Amino acid sequence: MALSPKDLFSQDEFWILLFFLGAVLFNWPILSLAIGRMSAASIPTVLAYISAVWILIIAILYWFDRGSES
Repeated sequence: MALSPKDLFSQDEFWILLFFLGAVLFNWPILSLAIGRMSAASIPTVLAYISAVWILIIAILYWFDRGSES
């Protein structure tokens, strides 16, 4: 049984999966990979990582919310 994106976005389990994905990306094991390094523009990589993940999660949630509207 194949799910269309519209069917997938409306499932509560998918929203829970996105929440836990965000929680994992902001927790210690993944976040520690960026600590102590500097990027090419002299911006700490931990700041760039947190900003990028935050923007990505907001964009995905916005896109999925728009997809679940009927």
